[in-house]
Amino acid sequence: MKNEDASLTDEQRAELAALAELPEDEIDTTDIPEVLDWSHARRADLYRPVKQQITLRLDADIVAWFKERAPSGRGYQTDINRALREHMDRVSWWEAIPASWKAVDAVECVHEQGDAKWVFRGTSVPVSTLSLELKGGATLERYLAEHPGVDRQKAEAMLDYPADLMGMLFASGRPETWPAAAWNNS
Repeated sequence: MKNEDASLTDEQRAELAALAELPEDEIDTTDIPEVLDWSHARRADLYRPVKQQITLRLDADIVAWFKERAPSGRGYQTDINRALREHMDRVSWWEAIPASWKAVDAVECVHEQGDAKWVFRGTSVPVSTLSLELKGGATLERYLAEHPGVDRQKAEAMLDYPADLMGMLFASGRPETWPAAAWNNS
């Protein structure tokens, strides 16, 4: 084995070797549930992008705001970089969604107690329930019968979305995690 760890016992090494030989579909992952909501995921602490030193002119009140919130005024540049990266990630994420998906008339974003929730337009039924229930074995007919406010046309429009993207895109979340364009969905 490459990079053998001296702290492993012979039994642990044998177990790892046996696991490495198993085909992917024979590995038991039932104790590791699939993660569908990555909205609170963090970039790995070991990831260090290359920094580029530049001269950047910012409004004085912006610099003051970041300095006030940084302990002893230190680390404010890191905070500014983090804010810029989060904005870049949000914009990139939103731009990656085809325009036809953004304009779907079947859904709307509602705001309750500081949270944004995507529901079928004119109902309080979360869009994410469709993919969850179908994934759980429900038929479209059963789903529509259990959610009388959702009409077939709206449900079928959402079936064009890949299930994992639909779960991610239309899950509930804090408003600051949604791109500004999402608020113009009414």
